[in-house]
Amino acid sequence: MKNFVCFILLVASSFTGVSQTVQPIYFEAFWKATGIQSDVLYMSETEAALPVRGLKSHAISMMNDQAKEKWRTSIEGSVVGACKFHGNIMAIYSKSQKDQKYRELYAVTIDPSTGRTIENRSLLNTASNSYVAELYKTTTGEFQQLVLRYTNANFETEKIVLYDVSQDLQATQTASIDAAKGLSYQGAIVTPVNDLILFWLDKKGSLWLEQYSKGVPKGMLSMPVRNDGISNIAFSAIINPENSSDVLCFVKYKLDVWMIKTIFFDLKNNTVKMIDESLDKDYREKLQNESEVVGKAKQIPSAGFESLCVVAAEFYKNNPVIIKEVSGPNGNPPYSGVAVITVFDRDLKAKKSFLIDKQFRSNSSLPVLGHRLTDGKLQILSSSSKFVGASTLVFGEIDLDRLKWIKLVPVKVRRADPNSDPMDGNAMLWFGDKPLVPHHWGKQGYRYNLLDLNE
Repeated sequence: MKNFVCFILLVASSFTGVSQTVQPIYFEAFWKATGIQSDVLYMSETEAALPVRGLKSHAISMMNDQAKEKWRTSIEGSVVGACKFHGNIMAIYSKSQKDQKYRELYAVTIDPSTGRTIENRSLLNTASNSYVAELYKTTTGEFQQLVLRYTNANFETEKIVLYDVSQDLQATQTASIDAAKGLSYQGAIVTPVNDLILFWLDKKGSLWLEQYSKGVPKGMLSMPVRNDGISNIAFSAIINPENSSDVLCFVKYKLDVWMIKTIFFDLKNNTVKMIDESLDKDYREKLQNESEVVGKAKQIPSAGFESLCVVAAEFYKNNPVIIKEVSGPNGNPPYSGVAVITVFDRDLKAKKSFLIDKQFRSNSSLPVLGHRLTDGKLQILSSSSKFVGASTLVFGEIDLDRLKWIKLVPVKVRRADPNSDPMDGNAMLWFGDKPLVPHHWGKQGYRYNLLDLNE
């Protein structure tokens, strides 16, 4: 559940708790890169490592909380993923890639203190097959499993193979799972205890959850999600890091309007709950009447505003917290709409929703929202729709126990090019109350601004 899409906030000056504008500590540095992957590894309270996609190759870079690059180590190919590994950093990569498929995988370990390469070797070579490789890690970034999903010429999943990786970079197959015929693969997650959970959609429109422990089937649950068979859908899922029996799934598709089905699997009690949300008149009116509103978000988009999707989700005290966006219209940028943050109970009944205006540019495929959950507070940092094309951010904080906004802080950020993407949520680095906020500048790379949210 890594697909984060942009938000932009608009703040009313009369809102209770809004403090004065925070002045950023400016840091001007360009990463000669075309993008940064979301595999951020926090090595300490002051340092984070992350893969960087360069113009011709990839690298692993170590950044500190003062927006200084400590070191950068080049990778000889395309990075599949990175993780913490026996006190070091391990990156898995491929020297050749086609249609997101790999034939040979390599692994490299890097000393986090110096950036020195410790070992670099071939990990897997299956020249007669093509597969999609996925690296799974814990919430703290430690290695869990390497999963290869073999597909045919029609991109249909035929087999899933699990591997462990030893400290000397030897891959050992731990399980092989054949896909049942007639099922369409939707995604996978790995639990904190290393169980693999697979999601499938059958031709009748039911979503199936399969759980495996060391490759042995452990259980299966299903829930009908469509009445008209398989069609184009978007699927995502997360697991509760505090309770691996809680699995939350989202299925998005469009009939007359955009629909989202939220499905809550309780694997301990073998129960399934589901709610439907559709971007129709009733949905808009309910949000307008029942939400904690900020700024001009009282006006829910109507005609032409027809995009509804889940962009982030968390668990807090075993209850789901879901962030959605309602956006549009079709036409010229900037797009505008509403961000919807909803806290649910375990029966998927909404306890409270929070609305925020947003605005973003259509020429950006990067997530504009940065968020984190810390000490019972949901913190959000986003571009502001108040000054389109200007360098303005808004920091918001919600108390998830009291279900109240704590504060909204407008933050002015210098940006020389008003046409640059305001921020990439996947590349945002959170160091306490001083996050590093990136701006994406196309081929020029990233410029970071170091913000102090306490000033």
